[in-house]
Amino acid sequence: MPIRRIDDHTEVTGFPTEADFLLAASVTYTCTIEGITQTGHPGIIPLTPTLDAELITAGSVFSLPKMISVSHGTPTPALLTRAAQKLKPFSTLKILNLGLETPPKYCGVLDFHITPSPAITSSQYLKSRELFFKGMAAARVYTPKSGTLILGESIPSGTTTAYAALKALGYACEGLFSSSFKTSPDALKEQSIQAALQRIEPTMDNFEKLALSAD
Repeated sequence: MPIRRIDDHTEVTGFPTEADFLLAASVTYTCTIEGITQTGHPGIIPLTPTLDAELITAGSVFSLPKMISVSHGTPTPALLTRAAQKLKPFSTLKILNLGLETPPKYCGVLDFHITPSPAITSSQYLKSRELFFKGMAAARVYTPKSGTLILGESIPSGTTTAYAALKALGYACEGLFSSSFKTSPDALKEQSIQAALQRIEPTMDNFEKLALSAD
């Protein structure tokens, strides 16, 4: 299937009528840094990707006794994805468990046997090389049921860790990342990112850099 570059802004024609949908669901404990994310409900933010997976798949949540409304009053990406699924069901809908605290219920799950990743401000590190090759192996054996694959993600604080990872790899990416906040806590994010970058040495290879900055 053709892959569009992220900077390809040409008009899209011939929209597909069928699509596979895979949700990469994971927890990085970067999300437990107070004030860094508004994704989910305070106190249970690491549960957000589990609830997203259940909502997208079944239209309800099972890992909480009741649905929690979001305070900012805007539709969540999971709700919009569920609406799309209702309008035109995906050929395949699978949840990729890439490090959840709580596995989702009543979902088709592909479990990668990965634990949640540490906060990028901690002294712990991610097993980035091992995770990369797990992903490569899974991609080689995955057989789509349609000609289009949609890969989504639910990772609270994922934009912060993605920003940190690209900075660690030397990309100029200032101002290119969104936030779950209407007004992004840029100072707190930058402080957390710098805590990760300060541990990186020029002699490190890319996997070593990602181990200290990614999720």
